[in-house]
Amino acid sequence: AGTIPFSFGMFKLYEGKNYNLMEADINFYFEELRQDFEGSCLGMYFLEYVDYYTHENIDETLMLKLLFQSLKAITAEQIPNDLIRYVFEIKALVVNGEFPGIPTQMRLLESTSYAISYIVDSSIEKLYTFNVSTEVLNELRRVSDYYRSRYIDKKFKSLEILEKCMLKM
Repeated sequence: AGTIPFSFGMFKLYEGKNYNLMEADINFYFEELRQDFEGSCLGMYFLEYVDYYTHENIDETLMLKLLFQSLKAITAEQIPNDLIRYVFEIKALVVNGEFPGIPTQMRLLESTSYAISYIVDSSIEKLYTFNVSTEVLNELRRVSDYYRSRYIDKKFKSLEILEKCMLKM
């Protein structure tokens, strides 16, 4: 059960030359993602993103919390997956100390600036408790794309797949 994608729980590892999985106590399986192709692609993107940002032997509790809450938001289906993605990307920059603030070179709606401030200042548990207009969602996409291209030196394969799939839906 511990090797099923999107399994969340306590894992016991044995440290040798490599880490070996000894035991897994799974609390959440996120089974809904097995039936939701777009949600599964988004979850895979989050996993690749977290893999890029996290490192062994460093406390990554906040990134794990962000990943967990983001997967819960996908399965809850209360806000659009696009919004979940942009919130995740912005908050990941905040968690990793790389978010430089609201971009002053972009003309943004006041509502967009407010949404970004909410994402930055909110606890991870309260991140996915709001929705936005189409205009604000488009501006959040621009901000998120801008920061991803500026601060992340990797092309995510899962993001390419996600974007191609969303174009066809």
